[in-house]
Amino acid sequence: MYRATALAALVACASGFELAAVRPMRVSAFSAARAPSVVAPVAQRSSRAVMMAEEEVSPQESAIAVALTGAFLGIYVFDNIITAGVLAALASYLTTTDSQAGDIATSTGAFGFKTYKSIVKFAQEKDLLPKAKTVTDKVVSALQAVDNNYGITAKIDEKLLISDKVSAATDKLAEVKSTVTSKVDELSASLK
Repeated sequence: MYRATALAALVACASGFELAAVRPMRVSAFSAARAPSVVAPVAQRSSRAVMMAEEEVSPQESAIAVALTGAFLGIYVFDNIITAGVLAALASYLTTTDSQAGDIATSTGAFGFKTYKSIVKFAQEKDLLPKAKTVTDKVVSALQAVDNNYGITAKIDEKLLISDKVSAATDKLAEVKSTVTSKVDELSASLK
């Protein structure tokens, strides 16, 4: 109940704000000559905004990103996969409408997609995946060495009898598989 109330308050607060579009700053030669000390810092600050505005996000990319955002919020806030699916579909649908909610959904999707692209770019620049794989391999090999030295999994198996249960389930599965196969063979023979 607390999460739902917090989400409703957040949506109510967010509905009071309008997201302004980022527009490139136009600096004419005349205005730059008149006040170069004022125009230059403003032009430098707005260069990042211009770069962000140049990266156009397609409507499909925006719809996918906002659907993922809606699904994440649905799972986080309501702890329900069906609600997550409904929120994802609703958010994706809102990107197709010409309403203020549609504009908010589209800009949220564009922001999410640009964030995803920047994270992927950062990961590629810093080679994070190979480094993470190397660290994971080292941790797994260390855990295997500890298990081999102390026999942790063998002790757990002795107490819980997991291997006996797995073998019983495997035998039962093989029995069901042979029964189904024989019935399918009988049906196919009777159809011929």
